[in-house]
Formats: sequence, C-alpha cells, structure tokens
Amino acid sequence: MSIGTLVSEGSGTGARELFRMVQVQSLRLHVPVPEPFVPSIKQGMETALALRAYPGKDVQRPGQPPSGAIDPASRTLLVELKVPNADAA
Repeated sequence: MSIGTLVSEGSGTGARELFRMVQVQSLRLHVPVPEPFVPSIKQGMETALALRAYPGKDVQRPGQPPSGAIDPASRTLLVELKVPNADAA
C-alpha cells in the first residue's frame, strides 16, 4: 500500500489490512502535544488515557521524557506513552 492510497470501508472488494499488531501485551503510543502545553510536561508525570471503546477502563501511566524537539511544521512535541495491555484488549 502506498502513501495516499484510498482506504475503503468494510470488508468488500478493495479492503486491505492497514497494519497488524504483533505484540499486544504492552502498547507504545506516540501523542503529539501542542507547543503551548509542552512546558507543563515533566518526566515521570502520570497521564490519563481514556478510550471510548472501553468506557470506565481508564489507564494512568507515566510518559517517557520528551526529546525536547518541537516539530516546526505541526508545532507539536511527540511524547511516548507505554500502556499495559495484559488482557490483550
């Protein structure tokens, strides 16, 4: 699949797998944080993660220290969160 390829809905003709999760016990999420909020990010601070698909199952995890490099195009800082997923949900 190439960048810009149309991704169709459903499982009909033309539906393709976008990605495959191989290791699901622990997930790594990369979250773009807008520049005005960057000064409030501290190493080891807890982050709340809530997913609509799993109401009431909020996760609080410390984030990895940011690299300090703000992307000039998006004016965001990419922060990594490691989320446990022992039940492979």
